[in-house]
Amino acid sequence: MYKTFSKEMMEQWQYYVYIYVDPDTLEIFYVGKGNRAFSHLEDKSDTANNQG
Repeated sequence: MYKTFSKEMMEQWQYYVYIYVDPDTLEIFYVGKGNRAFSHLEDKSDTANNQG
């Protein structure tokens, strides 16, 4: 699994938008932008994204 986008990719993109989808319901539960797509996966707080 990727932990970050490559430097080359980030230099080409000015920004990006990403979504998180519940794999069971296929429902979108989060929309984000910028370079935080991977930081949410590293978050250690007691939230739904860490209860797998």
